[in-house]
Parts: sequence; structure tokens; C-alpha cells
Amino acid sequence: MPAELTSFIGRGAELRAVRAALATARLVTLTGVGGAGKTRLAVRLGHELRRVYPDGVWHVELGSVAEDDLIGYAVLEVLGLRSGSDLPPVSHVVDYLADRTLLLIVDNCEHVLAGCARLLMALLPACPGLRILCTSRQPLGVLGEVVFPVLPLAVPGSTAKGTARSYPAVALFAERAVAVAPGFGVGTGNEPYVVEICRRLDGLPLAIELAAARLRTLTVEQLAARLTDRFAVLEARHAAQAHHRRLWDTFAWSFELCSVAERELWARLSVFPGSFCLDAATAVCGGDDLSGDAVLEALVGLVDKSVVLRDDAPGPVPYRLLESVREYGYARLDTTDPGMGLVRRRHRDWYRGLAERFDAEWFGPDQVSWAGRMRAELPNVRAALEWCLSTPGETPTGLGLAAALRYYWTGCGALSEGRHWLDRLLAADSRPTAARVRALSARSRVVITQADHAAAAECTAENLRLARTLGDPLLLATASYEAGAAVLMLGGDLARAHALLEEAAAGLAGSATEALTAAMTLTTLALTTLHHGDPAGAQRLCTRAQQHCRERGDRWWLAYSLHASGVVAAHQGAPEEAEAYAREALSLHNEIGDVSGSVAALDDLADAAASSGDDERAARLIGGSFEIGLSAGLDADARRRYWRGRETPIETIRSRCGQERFTAAFEDGRRMGLDEAVAFASGTVPAREPVVGSEPAGVPLTRREREVADLVAQGMSNREIAGRLVISQRTAESHVANLMRKLGMTSRTQVVIWTLNERRADVPR
Repeated sequence: MPAELTSFIGRGAELRAVRAALATARLVTLTGVGGAGKTRLAVRLGHELRRVYPDGVWHVELGSVAEDDLIGYAVLEVLGLRSGSDLPPVSHVVDYLADRTLLLIVDNCEHVLAGCARLLMALLPACPGLRILCTSRQPLGVLGEVVFPVLPLAVPGSTAKGTARSYPAVALFAERAVAVAPGFGVGTGNEPYVVEICRRLDGLPLAIELAAARLRTLTVEQLAARLTDRFAVLEARHAAQAHHRRLWDTFAWSFELCSVAERELWARLSVFPGSFCLDAATAVCGGDDLSGDAVLEALVGLVDKSVVLRDDAPGPVPYRLLESVREYGYARLDTTDPGMGLVRRRHRDWYRGLAERFDAEWFGPDQVSWAGRMRAELPNVRAALEWCLSTPGETPTGLGLAAALRYYWTGCGALSEGRHWLDRLLAADSRPTAARVRALSARSRVVITQADHAAAAECTAENLRLARTLGDPLLLATASYEAGAAVLMLGGDLARAHALLEEAAAGLAGSATEALTAAMTLTTLALTTLHHGDPAGAQRLCTRAQQHCRERGDRWWLAYSLHASGVVAAHQGAPEEAEAYAREALSLHNEIGDVSGSVAALDDLADAAASSGDDERAARLIGGSFEIGLSAGLDADARRRYWRGRETPIETIRSRCGQERFTAAFEDGRRMGLDEAVAFASGTVPAREPVVGSEPAGVPLTRREREVADLVAQGMSNREIAGRLVISQRTAESHVANLMRKLGMTSRTQVVIWTLNERRADVPR
């Protein structure tokens, strides 16, 4: 057995699982992409099992064995045997092992698979005390083989702040970094860069070790920045195996083992930055030189060779490439080949078609599965949108693609991203076309949901004007709905809002393609009807909208129509009925992942709690909705509008609850997070006892820092603060950082609450 030269990190579960597999099976093969750590796992297990096998554990390295006929001689050499006769080496090995009990580790089998399979199938029947553990990028494919996939090390997710060092990938990087940079440690200053490195390297142990070795000459920040060209950066001067000296060589070794069709498919699959399904691979990567059956056969081969990973979890997009594997495939792609333009166009067309199916089927019973599908496909959708923006003549298609995702942007918690793409595409193509109207319609819904009054007024006005010019009745009805909703949100001319919504309802009646917009119009019309003093009529409209939603199996807009029924019930003095509507709405919003809808439902339940006299519960729910709203795609201006709109009911709750109890409950709500807030609001978890008096008091601030605190409390950004105080943005950033450090705070929201508390403390009682 080779000695272990470095510490072994993680893999405890894998060691136990492979040990258990060897207890019941005589042939176990560790498979995985190059650099995943198969050899290291096998060697560590071999050291742990030396006492289990009376005749030892023996390691046969096949990396340098070029021909099948030489495998037997490699085994003889490791066992210390000599072939002094004309008998084949396998006969000598069988004679030696026949009455022995040992574990044979056969390492790096992938390039001599057939020879390995023949040798092992000759040994196992003749040697009853023999167990064999193989490592290979591809299974041997023999009877009785147990295949154990070795996956990359776990890396922190986007929400793993402060816990990154507990992840094996980060622990491995830190351990190897110390060897070349004594004193290195992962701390708050460099943790984001280390996490970024580990994520971009897919948690591959070989890549992480090569990256850590570069800290001899680079800082961790410089290393993270240079990983845009990972194959140029990651190499080692000396390695036990030549194909492990550079990350490029690791994948080149796999590439050479592939058939011509597999190599071509690997390169073409690099256009998928995310997961993909067989149908997508066939439609995008197939062609005259690669038929549908050939794509399937090549994909099976790439899965067998651990190039393509297959997720066994249920879902329509089970295949994916690790990012490093994808980049290697892209590097082998002939980007000058005109056929590659066709592959990219097919990729765009596939996801445009998917988005159009999503738009057509969203108003139905499959919203939860569609929401999950589109979240999984988002990297591919982004690539398609970016291609439309960067390729001359493709912006009209990009407008259609972004518009078809209108319910993803507004219904699945992606408001900010939807606005980003729609803004870019609308700016790139200003021609007065139907595609522009549809994109303006989608953007109108985004900015209305974001409560951006100015943007909503401007966007809906252009949309309505252009729809009237084009003369398409359905586009005009849709634009009228959005314009009416924007006017209602502004709280201005409610008679005009009512008229626009009635015009929309008439134009949308019976529409098959805009049935959901028709239900949305009825719900919004209910609110203007309520403003006109007809609560019974408003509730009838809500009921009609809910009936349409339930008939179609819709959950998303049903939740919003329940909100509207709650508003009507509250107006009629029925708080318990309003609360019941809000609870049902919250459950539906949470099921789909509509964060902004969940925030609205939490607000409704806070109002219901206040109406019933439970002010601390109301304060907790307000804190939860306020903090969760920060991640719901609302910009700083929208958050300020939200706070101003809630000011009167919040002040009422504060005055009844008392400043200290209100602040403690509010902060407790802010710490809950979405899942806990939903559980608390639904009554499935008890309230935690608020920590009273936890806010800093009597903190000595300079006059300038107090000015900055006041401006932060007004919701100003650092740039706006700099403009108000006539200082540089960098100086403003420094003042804000010093202020938060003195107060012991980590968010601007905490500064807002602290400042409001300080102001109230100065008011004479």
C-alpha cells in the first residue's frame, strides 16, 4: 500500500458505505469524474482494512499500463511474484491467491477496462478469499460488480454564511493551503473568496489541491479572480500520475478514452450551463452527424465514463456537467464551425419553446412542478437570453422569451432578475412591435409587484399607447388591465382605474390564451368596486375569480384573490374571516415559492393579530415580513414606500405594545427567516420569547455619524448620502461602516430601527 502523504479530509460516510459493500460483495468499483478522489478514498480504506484481511491489502496502479496484456504482469509485480514459465501471468496469480484472504485494490482501470474485466473474472471464481476494490472513471460492467459513485466534496450553498469551514471542500482547501502558506486560515475576511474557489471548482479534490498550491505566489483574492481560466492556473510541477499534474490533463485523459461521437457530444453539451434532459440534448446537440439514437448512445457512454452526472432524484432534468468538465468541453469545441451557431440557436429555441409551454400551462394544476422545473432550468434560460442580446438580429426573440417568463418573474420570487432582462432587451430593441408590447406587459407586472410607482406609470402608459396603435384587441385588453392596476396602486384617479379594468374585463372575456389575466382583472376590479362603496359587488367579483382559479387548478392567483377577499372582509368588520383568507393565501404562496406574495400574507396576518389585540404577535409578523421583503426583489425605494404605507398601523401597534416590547418582538420576527415565519404565522410553531432590551443604548456617535444614521433611516443609499452631504461615495461608505461597527449591527435595517428608537426616546413624555 502506498503511504498517505497528506491528511484525509471528510468522506466518513463514503468510507463506511464502501466498507459495508465489501462485506457483502466481492467486487466493488469506485467510479467518478477525474479528480474526484477515487484513488485517495480507496487507499485510505485499504489502510483501515489491513487488520481485517490476514494476507494484507495490495495496491495495483494501472495508470502507466498501456495494454491489456500487461495487467497480469503489474499484479505479479505488486505481489512480489516472478513469471518464470510460459504460463500466462493470470495462472501464477490464481495459484498464489487461491488459498489466501486479501483485498486487492486495482487503481485507474478506465483505459484498460476489457483487460481488467477478463483478469478479475478469472480471479474471483478461483480465489474464494479474494475481495477486489477497483477505481475507474467507468464501471467494468461484469457480473456481480457493485458500483459506488464518488461525488465531489460538498461545498457551501449561498446561505451558508459563517458555517463554510464545516464543509469538506473548504476544509480541504484550508488544510492544503497551510502547507504552502503557513498561518493561513479561513476567516471572515477571506471566507467568501475561499467559498467561491471551492464552488467554481465543483468541490473536486484534485482541483482544490491544485488551487491551494497556488497560494505560494497568489493571494486567495487573486486566485479567485484568475479562475476564469482555471486550466491555465491549476497545475502541479510534480505528481504521482502524469494525468494529475494539470487539471486540463485530467480531463484530456477522459476525453481520449471517449468514442468520436462521445467527444462530439461532450463538446456540444457545453452549451448547457445547467442541467438538461435527454430530449433537450437530442434537440440541441443532434444533427446529420449525430442522430437521436446516436445522441442517446453517446450520452449513455458519457454517463458510464463519469463525464456526465445523472441525478437519481425525480425530475425532468436529470443530467448535468460539472462546471470544470463543461469548460473543458467548451475549450474542445470548434467555435469557428458554422454548425456551432446552429447548436446555440437550437439551445435558444429549445428554451424559448419551454418558456412558451410554461406560459401556456401556468394557469393550471401543475404550477408547483412548473415552478420547480423553471428554477432548475434558469441557468439555461439565462444563457439563451444572453445569446439573444449578444447576437445581431436576435433581440425580438429575446423579447418574446423574457415576456413568456412573466409568471416566473412575478410568481416565483424572481422580480429583480426579470426586470434586469426585460430592461436590457427593451433598451436593445425599441421598434413598435407586438413583441415589444408583450415585453412591456411583462415589465409592467414586475414593477407593479415591486410597488415602483414611477416605473409602473411610465411603463403601462407606453404599453397602452403602443397596444392601441397596433390595434390587437387582446394586447389592448391586457395593457388596459395593467394600466388600471397601476392607477389603483398609485391611489389616484380610481374612476379611471375602474374604467380601464372594466374595459380589460370585457376584452378578456372568454379568452383561452389570457384566461389568467382575465381572473387577475376580476380580482383587481373587485378592489376598485370596494372603493366605490360596493363591498357585496367586490366580493362577488372575488368569488368569480376564485371560481376560475379553482376550476383550472390554479394556486398562484387564487392566493391573491383570497387576499382581496380578506380586504373586503376586513372592510366589513369581519377580522376572523379576513385572517382565514390570509392563512389560506400564505399556504398557497409558500407552496409555489412566491416570496412577495408570502410577505403580503404576513402583513395581512399582522393586521389580523393587531385587530384581535395580540400586538406582540403582530410585531413579530411585521418584523418577519419586513426582513423577508428585502429578498423579494424590492429595491430601496420600494422598501421605503412599503414602510411609509405601513407606518400608521405599525405606530398603533407600537403605542399599545410599548416601545421595548415592540422592538424585541420586531427583531425576533426579523431573525425568523421565511420558513420559520410561515410556520409561526400558520400556528405550527410557538413564538420564541423576545429578548427585551437588546438594542444598544447610549452609543457615542459623532455629529456626522448621527447625520448619516438619519439619512440611512430615510432609506438613502451610500451614493445618495454622499450627494446630500457633499462628500465622496467612499467617505459615505466609511461613515456607514463605522456607524454600524459602533452600534454592533450588521444590516442597514437595524440602523433604521435604532434611529427610530433614538428619536422616540428624545420625545418628551
